[in-house]
Amino acid sequence: MKAGERAAMVLARRITAAGSDVWYSRRGIQLVAVLLLGPFLAIATERAPAASPDCPNTSWDVAHEVSVFKEAATHISAGLAADGAPRLDLNKLYQATLAPVERVTLPATTKPSQRHDSNAGMFALEVPESGSYRVSMDGPFWVEAIGAEGPITSTGFQGRQVCLMIHKIIEFPLLAGRITLQISGATSSVKLAVTRSAAAEHGPAQ
Repeated sequence: MKAGERAAMVLARRITAAGSDVWYSRRGIQLVAVLLLGPFLAIATERAPAASPDCPNTSWDVAHEVSVFKEAATHISAGLAADGAPRLDLNKLYQATLAPVERVTLPATTKPSQRHDSNAGMFALEVPESGSYRVSMDGPFWVEAIGAEGPITSTGFQGRQVCLMIHKIIEFPLLAGRITLQISGATSSVKLAVTRSAAAEHGPAQ
């Protein structure tokens, strides 16, 4: 038993010994509640991650992603295949125009549910150094990162309306070099940005 818990129990016994009037009084009940629950509430508070002020629905530090989404978006048209796909720069917001999925050459790894009645597009990304990177987007569409050896499994996910501007964020472990980003299951126009992760913050994979 920890020292704080032992002290709480000792004080609670003293209050009990003082008589039922103290125990059942409003002040006594409040005091006992603080003494008994205080140590546990303090532990819970210390362990709870701090949410971003702009995005209260996520425990990640997304201050940088929010600042990027507040900038003016650069308009870009997605590629119909990996070859010749337009390049995305890091730390830049894009308003991307996609094409009907039937016109886009998607790899066989794409989920069948993402192939019909939606829009898709391909983008290129030059990763300057190996590390964790985030793809932030304004809608519930599907994102895949494809490297030299095939699809890259995501290591973190924050979704279902992270904040007003950002619907979800996917985190990928990327090696330095060229990466293809594939968007599918989307509307005809989406906003997205690629950033370096602020820290090793991981949630369930996409």
